[in-house]
Amino acid sequence: MNASKLLFILTFSILTISISKAQEYKTGLGFRLGPYQGITVKHFIDRGSAIEGILATQYGGFYIAGLY
Repeated sequence: MNASKLLFILTFSILTISISKAQEYKTGLGFRLGPYQGITVKHFIDRGSAIEGILATQYGGFYIAGLY
């Protein structure tokens, strides 16, 4: 393996490791796909608990769910 390939692999590895830290967020928005399509919103109350709301549709109807 020549020096330029080794340098590229080493640089790529360092950048990947530094970028792949865990994401920290308080509120997130998501989309559901599959049998139920809709949106979800999740908000962390504290470090160990969160609330989540789901609004989804299926077969011409819809449902709303709340999770803790």
